[in-house]
Amino acid sequence: MRGIWRAGTIVFLASFCTLVVELTAGRMIAPYLGVSLYTWTSVIGVMLAGISLGNYIGGRIGDRFPTVTTLGVLVLISSIFTLAILPMTAIISGI
Repeated sequence: MRGIWRAGTIVFLASFCTLVVELTAGRMIAPYLGVSLYTWTSVIGVMLAGISLGNYIGGRIGDRFPTVTTLGVLVLISSIFTLAILPMTAIISGI
């Protein structure tokens, strides 16, 4: 029972962080593309595609290596990619 609560907490926090990234992405591209229905639709579509791809790849890896360490490594990798948004935005805005 304790493992279910731990997994549920991790999923809740990861989903919360994904929502924060989604809202931040909309604000970050607003100066360049504006705040319109098309902008938010694009942000939501890209986020849903990323969630789907991440769930597929993470599920395949998790099925192959079903340990808690694997979950930690996958969350660490996704957080590194999320933090990479900041330097990429600085590079793109300087172009």
